[in-house]
Amino acid sequence: MGHKMSFREFSNNLFVFACFTLSASIPVSKFTTSVSLLLMALAWVMQWNWQEKKQQFLAKRKLFFITTIAYYVFVIGVFYSSDLGYALHDLKIKIPLFALPVLFLTGVQLSKNQILTALSLLSASAVVATIIGVVNYNITLGTSEEIFNLRALSPFISHIRLTLILSFGVGLSLWAIIQLKTNLRWLLIIPVLWVVYFVFLIGNLTGVIILPLIVLLFTISYLYRYSSKLAILIVLFSCTAICFSMVKVFNVYEIVFNNKQYKQEPNQTKLGNNYTHDLSRKDTENGMLTWSYVCENELETSWNLRSDKLYNGTLNGFPFKDVLVRYLTSKGVRKDSESVNQLSEKDVIAIEKGVANVFYTENSELLSRIHTSFCELKNLKNNGYVNGSSITMRLEYWKTGWEIFTNHLVFGVGTGDIKQLYQETYKANKSKLELKYQRRSHNQYLSLLVTSGVVGLLFFLFACIYPIINYKGELKFLYLMGLVIFLVSMFWEDTIESQAGCTTFALLTSMFIFSKKTRA
Repeated sequence: MGHKMSFREFSNNLFVFACFTLSASIPVSKFTTSVSLLLMALAWVMQWNWQEKKQQFLAKRKLFFITTIAYYVFVIGVFYSSDLGYALHDLKIKIPLFALPVLFLTGVQLSKNQILTALSLLSASAVVATIIGVVNYNITLGTSEEIFNLRALSPFISHIRLTLILSFGVGLSLWAIIQLKTNLRWLLIIPVLWVVYFVFLIGNLTGVIILPLIVLLFTISYLYRYSSKLAILIVLFSCTAICFSMVKVFNVYEIVFNNKQYKQEPNQTKLGNNYTHDLSRKDTENGMLTWSYVCENELETSWNLRSDKLYNGTLNGFPFKDVLVRYLTSKGVRKDSESVNQLSEKDVIAIEKGVANVFYTENSELLSRIHTSFCELKNLKNNGYVNGSSITMRLEYWKTGWEIFTNHLVFGVGTGDIKQLYQETYKANKSKLELKYQRRSHNQYLSLLVTSGVVGLLFFLFACIYPIINYKGELKFLYLMGLVIFLVSMFWEDTIESQAGCTTFALLTSMFIFSKKTRA
């Protein structure tokens, strides 16, 4: 006679199943992420073992309180917030910081294999999300009349949160290659290479920073133990790659910041028309003055013969002719009919889609992203322009956040008042940021300083670091890797201010901290 599953066993299995669906849902669906959390809570209640839950809690109450300190910091901040609605909204987003420790401590403490299954589902789901994004990108690229936003390569969650999960997946794959005994383990190189390709395709600087950290952490933790020669070889290769990358970055810096001059030319085109030189405008493309040597009559006539996009039309609300003038400038040529006629079909298509610099058609997305960043900094320096630029807007966010923090050093402004005080400070400082760009800090540590002060930040860091120091399980490398990924990303992102980021962070830490211990 077959074994009849008890209600308790069913509840436990449902809990583990919900944990697996949660892991698989985070990269692809906010809805199923929420449903999975509710399903875990339902299975937890269905266990109906309150005395056992009490004993489990009492056995690890110190670790539980330390782990959930971060959430208490935000809860306490509600009591001295004037905007209760925003505070409660913030607590709702961060509920996984409290709920998942409760569920894993007093519900089902996962085994090593169950944790690895959950982590594999999380990583595999992230890879599937990138495949969907790349397919969508390639389909849309051929049909879109405008330049396609590469961030759409992450169709379900923020491309930065997705990159964090992918980076963890890379570390998990490297770890598995060492741990597994079967020759099939080498197939894990395929998703690793895919993730590297995707990070370079999307031009994600977060991935470029974090992936080498993962390789370094893996080399120090495992590879040196198995083969010191191979570890040294990887370190040397990494150092060489870093030096090469620095040279490439410096070359891009020179292209953007080193001003160049047109060769001494007649002030007339070959057709006998005069050039104009608006030297009051300091805009440059690849070091060349944008509004020097411009003959608009010739540009309009020759461009309208080459394209259906009218010279005096608009693109994304901006004058289309500016795109053409900037693109020609970036090629180092004068803005006249001769230069337009010499444009290749590739150039014409790029201009029609809003590409304003030839550098972006000739280089990888990653180098293009670096080029864009330098251009943003140069525009800030020359024109004080900050709107729509990722790096320069972050500088404005950080400056504003730091000003708020210095006026509320110890306990911050409270969980609910950060948005309101940011807006008030932008207004008081007459910030150049347009209203639609006036956001929070994009730095988790600064956000904590603003909302909870130095006290809150110290408690948060203690809640993150104490458990990993005292962790005795077999999966310490994976736990440490996940923690490093998130703590590093927090320097330039509000990593736990979104459902995906907060849930992933809480899941990765809680599963390890409250897992079944098979090693003393």
